[in-house]
Amino acid sequence: KRITSFCGNPQQGMRFIHIAGTNGKGSVAAAVSNMLFYAGFQVACYTSPYILDFRERFCINGESVSEQAIANAVGQIKPIIDKMDRDGEFANEFEINTAIAFLMFKAAKCDYAVLEVGLGGRYDATNVIDAPELAVITHIDLDHTEILGDTVSKIAAEKCGIIKSGCKVIAYPEQYPDAMQVIRDICIKQGCELIIPEIPDGECTLKGSEFMWDGERYSVSQIGSHQIKNAVTALCAVKALGIDTADSAVKL
Repeated sequence: KRITSFCGNPQQGMRFIHIAGTNGKGSVAAAVSNMLFYAGFQVACYTSPYILDFRERFCINGESVSEQAIANAVGQIKPIIDKMDRDGEFANEFEINTAIAFLMFKAAKCDYAVLEVGLGGRYDATNVIDAPELAVITHIDLDHTEILGDTVSKIAAEKCGIIKSGCKVIAYPEQYPDAMQVIRDICIKQGCELIIPEIPDGECTLKGSEFMWDGERYSVSQIGSHQIKNAVTALCAVKALGIDTADSAVKL
């Protein structure tokens, strides 16, 4: 919060779809971003890690941001980090990158920003935002147990730290019972509507996966029943925003 505060809180006033979980965050983030873009919105997406180019972490309308956009944001934030360093305050790389993302997305006047949690959720740098439009919880399993806890329930509680009063919650449809109970309990505590999509009938081939959902046929290039479940999680999220998913089905 110190970095974003010194930057003028660029994250405030933006509409976020916040995504946490163990598996499928990247797939769901990409699908939601694509559908929103093809529905006519200016869409930012912040993910990690990158493969070849640092700019891959920051996308607007499906394209990595420009080198100039990165330079402008770094130019704004470097004096702040230098001052924090002089004052003995520490900011890690992910916190700095997150603030850079907020600065660029605000400058681009994006309609929506899709945020993928880096680690956990409750104490993740992306959780500096106020209540998002949607909190999306993908499949939860044992991960980073030395930090998040040694049971699925403990890990789910950390992931569900992104659930805030006033947002809708979309949950991946196939969770461990202990994880789903935590999701339900936190939604009740925060007064949030919980939406769990039905698992559709589908078919997986070497070319991808096809399935029926909400009266429409959809296809994704990824293979596996879990990718169908990721896809319906993304579809359910976009529908929860009041957006017709049928026209953008091919862009999953």
